[in-house]
Amino acid sequence: YRADKLQETCEALLVDFPEQEKELRELSAWIAGAVR
Repeated sequence: YRADKLQETCEALLVDFPEQEKELRELSAWIAGAVR
């Protein structure tokens, strides 16, 4: 289970779905917090 890979995926999704940036950033932050 690699949080950095999930965060890279979120970053990649921002390119495809810029209108979802807020949700993706929240998800990325949640992922980062959940795996610590």
